[in-house]
Amino acid sequence: MACRHVSLVHLFRCIEMAHLCKREGDGLFLISRFWMGRPLKSPFLRKRVVTDGTARGTAEHCCVECRMLAQMSPWLYEEHGKASE
Repeated sequence: MACRHVSLVHLFRCIEMAHLCKREGDGLFLISRFWMGRPLKSPFLRKRVVTDGTARGTAEHCCVECRMLAQMSPWLYEEHGKASE
């Protein structure tokens, strides 16, 4: 499991996330969860930081990262996966 905080211009944390990899068959299944605004204690900030645009941007960013991971995965497995079997 990997957990992260996302900061807005390094001023304050605005998103918490967790990625969980689960073995499934001969591969892995990636589950991601995001808690947008949860680290923000102020309802005023939460309302202004967590918008439809923020959610959409986060989703698009994750899609790009997943595509990159899908492209790299065969190479990573070839280079490092067989040693751990």
